[in-house]
Amino acid sequence: MNKFVDNIITNLIENNTIKEEDKEIYAYGLKQAIITFFNIVLAIIIGFIFKLPLQSLLFLLLYVPIRSYAGGYHARTQKLCYFLSILMTVVVLYLYDAVPWTNLTVIITAAVSALVIFILAPIGDKNKPLDQLETKVYRKKTLIILSVELLILAGAMLLNISTIYIISVLVFVSLALMLLIALVIKKLS
Repeated sequence: MNKFVDNIITNLIENNTIKEEDKEIYAYGLKQAIITFFNIVLAIIIGFIFKLPLQSLLFLLLYVPIRSYAGGYHARTQKLCYFLSILMTVVVLYLYDAVPWTNLTVIITAAVSALVIFILAPIGDKNKPLDQLETKVYRKKTLIILSVELLILAGAMLLNISTIYIISVLVFVSLALMLLIALVIKKLS
């Protein structure tokens, strides 16, 4: 991938599309875009394997925005991050199908997970530290996204759209676990 990205960046520089001094910024952004694209494609493929492609895509749509601001555990390497993302998608889709979700289990699980997110978020990481201003801004954005997603969950429950409310709960559980793991690692460091 590095060679592919380097070729694209070199072409952009040669065509005067970007400046030489911005090379590393564009290379990093392009790498992240490629990785994100492959994560999305892989999550959808896993969804098809589980015969739950809509649920897999919905999980990404709800998880990525709140995770971006709430923080939590970040893998030390890109490969480990990729593996853990695959594992999380598999576990979420398994739980979606395997757990006998009732309104009570959804409400209790959502409440506990949302409370953990509310109390802990955002949590920076060695790979993604947050300064005071970022912490303040990210907390506000996390709480706004959390509120919107809780409203989506509540609306889906009222309309009896189980796919949406079950995936919403699994988003909250996944994020709460990432925050708790980060907290434990911070305490042990």
